Amino acid sequence: MPVKHRVSTIEDVRRTRKPPPLWMLINKSRGKCWCGRPKGLWKKGMRKYCSEAHAEWWFYHISPYWDSIRLWVLERDGGRCSVCGRADAEMHVDHKKPQAAGGEFWDEDNLQSICVSCHKAKNSRDAGIIKYDRMAKGSIPLDAFTYGYTDP
Repeated sequence: MPVKHRVSTIEDVRRTRKPPPLWMLINKSRGKCWCGRPKGLWKKGMRKYCSEAHAEWWFYHISPYWDSIRLWVLERDGGRCSVCGRADAEMHVDHKKPQAAGGEFWDEDNLQSICVSCHKAKNSRDAGIIKYDRMAKGSIPLDAFTYGYTDP
């Protein structure tokens, strides 16, 4: 079993890790496993990957890169919530525009530091916008995921 890497600083991770290749990201964004296998051919019970081996590979080779991006975003935003400006003990890194609405997962411009309470509120608001869009079978307005938008 591979050894899980610990992240100490951004520089350590950026020297040793690289982002996933574009073809893997394209497959993941289209609802396939990173290998390209469509959901209809996945093992029973698998939700994000076609097999346990592919889930483990992604976890040990790609998700450590997320740690470096997360540290970079927290450092970029000064450890303060992008919404309320509070410096909380527990900060999350969130996608401004969710993947379900077409937001890019690895795009650093689509990421923000956010405190736990603002993150909960944003997630419920985003879920409402996505649900409304799916019911209306229309497109989500481009400005729907910026704060201040109230009428989906």
